[in-house]
Order: sequence, then structure tokens, then C-alpha cells
Amino acid sequence: MKDIDLTDRTCLITGGNTGIGLEITRSLNARGCSVLMACRNPYEANIAVQKKCENRDRLHFYETNLCSLKSVENTSNRLLRLNRPLYCNCKTHNIFRKIDMVILNAGVFGLPWTLTEDGLETTFQVNYLSQYYLLRNIERNLAPNVRVVFVSAESHRNIKWPLSSILSPTIDKLSLPEREYTSIKAYNVSKLCAIATMHYLGYRWLNTEKQVFCAHPGSFIKTKLCRNWWVYEALYNLMRPFSKSVVSVIQSSIM
Repeated sequence: MKDIDLTDRTCLITGGNTGIGLEITRSLNARGCSVLMACRNPYEANIAVQKKCENRDRLHFYETNLCSLKSVENTSNRLLRLNRPLYCNCKTHNIFRKIDMVILNAGVFGLPWTLTEDGLETTFQVNYLSQYYLLRNIERNLAPNVRVVFVSAESHRNIKWPLSSILSPTIDKLSLPEREYTSIKAYNVSKLCAIATMHYLGYRWLNTEKQVFCAHPGSFIKTKLCRNWWVYEALYNLMRPFSKSVVSVIQSSIM
């Protein structure tokens, strides 16, 4: 991307303060892109980008808890109003252009079975539902040629639903009950939902310039994603010499 100028572009990213998301933010920021960061803790996000990003006046933080649809709605409303966001580094009032890129990157993995305040299984809501809800809420703020990217995973292939469940999935298939829950199954379901949504939006936007993709960064990429369970943390550390670096895997999401 060294010869690409993104000075007049705006990107909305979830989970842009750590791992793959932070590297995407750094790369876009280095090219002059204005990055809107929807993150749970804007203060920690601000600290994270201090060492990574030079054009910090082009970074804008939105406090967004993906475990709460109400929090997502609040972020959506602020984006729709195009007001100066909370915790903004910029010194002047900024009216954003249409959003040119949306990268739905935030994710959790290895959690025990828990419910969000909305009564949904946490991995499903955080990895998929809340981020899709954010996208749908701000659709009128998207540029006519917007590029939407769901950061995906190859493991969605491990979900073997019958055709009836694919066409009309029930809530128990998506938000797993405790008796059926494993962390990897919940993660795979959330990524399968992203694949299905890509096809749905691709069909709905068929006669427009809008584009939607699922981008698989690669397997066993060592980030903080596995911090919730030592077994996966150990496995990812073991595979680290054989996997891509975080810097190299972002290409599929931003190019």
C-alpha cells in the first residue's frame, strides 16, 4: 500500500485497537485514511495507537460494547449524526464524509458459556450480531461504492447444518444453549453467519457499486484472541513459527 493515498477516505473498524485490527488501523492511518474506531474501551484504544499511528488526528473513537445492542445503537446514532465523536484526538470539529470502508473485525474466542444483557450467547452476539446490527443501522451513511469486509475464519466449514437450518435457522442454532455449547462451535457458527450475510448483502446490493467480502486472514495467527483459554494459547504459541505474522495477514482485509 506504500503508493496508495487514502487521504479522502474514511474507514469504520470494530476491534481496531488490538491484534489484526490494530495493524489494519496502523496501515490505513499511515496512508492518510480517517479511521473511526468502534471499541469497548476508547481510553485503552487511544493508548494502543500511540505507538502505532503517526496521524493520530485522523483517529476517532466510539465507545461500543458489542455485548449490548443498546450500546451499538448509541454508536450508530452518533455516526448517523456525524458529530464529533467522544474521545476524539482532533482539535477541530470534524464532519465526516460518507464511510468508504467498513471492516467488521472484532471477535472473541474461548469463552465459557455466558449470556449478554440481551439474553444472547456472547460469542454469537459479539462476533456477528452486534456488528451486523451496526452495519445495518448506518447503511445510509455508506458511500455508494463502499467496501464492507467481514474478517472470517476457515473453521466455519465445520458447521454441518441441513438445508432447512441454512435457509431458516432457529435461535437455538445461532445463540447456542448451554447444553450444546462449546467455544469452538460458537465461534464457527458466528463465522458461518458472516459468510451467509456476505451472500445476502451481495444479492441485495447486486445492482449497485457496493461490495461485500469475507476475508480469511490465515490459520493460527498469534494475537490476543486466544487469551481466554490457556489450551488454545499454548497451541497458537506452538504454531507461531509456521504461521503468518500479523503484519502480513491484513492484506486480505484491506486490499
